Amino acid sequence: MTSGRKPLPHEQIIRPKALTGSAVRLVNNPKPISKALQPKLATVTSVSRQTITQKKSPTAPSVYNPKQPSIVQPKAPSQSRKPPAAPPVYRPQPKTVAQPKMATASAIKAPKAPPIYRPNVPKVLQAKPKEVKSATPGQRLGQKNGIVQSPHSVRPMPRVIQPLLMYTYPAGTIVDKNYTEEQARQYNKVPVTYKDITVWTDERNSDDAILEASVQYNRLKREYGVIPTPQAGQLEVVDPDRDINIVFNGTLFTNRLIFKLKGWAVPGGDSAERLFVRGKLYWMEGEAQSLEDPGTLHELRAEQISAYWKTQYRSSDGYSAVYGFGADWRYNCAGYALNRREDIETTTAHEILARDYDKVGLRLGPDEKAVSDTVEGLETGVEYIIALQYHFIKLSKHSANSFVTREKNGASPVFTKTFTKEGLKAFLFGYVGGRDFHSMLYKRR
Repeated sequence: MTSGRKPLPHEQIIRPKALTGSAVRLVNNPKPISKALQPKLATVTSVSRQTITQKKSPTAPSVYNPKQPSIVQPKAPSQSRKPPAAPPVYRPQPKTVAQPKMATASAIKAPKAPPIYRPNVPKVLQAKPKEVKSATPGQRLGQKNGIVQSPHSVRPMPRVIQPLLMYTYPAGTIVDKNYTEEQARQYNKVPVTYKDITVWTDERNSDDAILEASVQYNRLKREYGVIPTPQAGQLEVVDPDRDINIVFNGTLFTNRLIFKLKGWAVPGGDSAERLFVRGKLYWMEGEAQSLEDPGTLHELRAEQISAYWKTQYRSSDGYSAVYGFGADWRYNCAGYALNRREDIETTTAHEILARDYDKVGLRLGPDEKAVSDTVEGLETGVEYIIALQYHFIKLSKHSANSFVTREKNGASPVFTKTFTKEGLKAFLFGYVGGRDFHSMLYKRR
């Protein structure tokens, strides 16, 4: 009877043909469904009742929800950086740092050794001037800011600073070094004392230095010991038109006037007497350089003048000082070139060259070939003079490829340099000719 009857609509839902296999198990057993079956479930719910899809859809987020907290958790450690309690941990540190500084105070006691030997030295002597300016003509005449100082302003000079002596090993001698005490300490030197003489040396050589100071005490006392400081009225200017440049304790002082004791005569340039005699020559700091308003006084030594000129004639450029011709302001470059121990004016020097010497070749500088021909024609054993407008240099040929120059500059020592033939050509054409196209080469008749 049912074979001819048309099925009712609800009968089609009750007996679906697609509900087979895993779909039947899904309806009968509501357990978690694997990911592989989720696509099939979607197809089933599309044709099944809405109540089935609503019950199964919430299960999908539960699979992924546990993963979200794991992403949020790493942010928690960043909140641990908040504690501002770290500064109090470091605040006590300045107190602990201040304590080691007490140990350094004992190291500062080392510079107090010099005052033992010059107890009246003002502290001003220990300070290095930041800037040194040359004095104006008015200041050199005893004026300060254009006003002549009253004679009542004359006051005693400060005491003279003792040079820095150093014990050398293995030579075992004590020499005068142009070092400051700070520089000596940088070289790991320490001061040792014998009577009133202080010597710097390595700590391991302290005993040897003291022993050597005791042996040479009389000489060291005479040459380097502290001497009585003269009063302003005991000094006078050597030459108001003559000044020098010096380096003292690493500081450059330009245009310094030279003072000497009254009653002591400066030896002549050709004299065999010593020029730099202990306690006779002085120079002072300050702009005025006036006996009416004296600055800090220092004893003048040849090493101070030489130290400046060694920066102008550097050993790295091939120059070296000639033994026996140290710093000396009594004769200049022209006097040395003409073999005269006197200060000769440049105009007078050119007159002497024109009278007693012969010109060699053409002028130096304008024509490079002419300079080359002049050098090629130089003779061995003949002393020549390179004459610039304001400077004079000795020149001699020692061999076919060896030429030697000797020159003096103001109060400087005599410096020498050796050239090759090509080097001399470049020197005469570039340096000499480049400075003065009127430069000539002379030889004595």
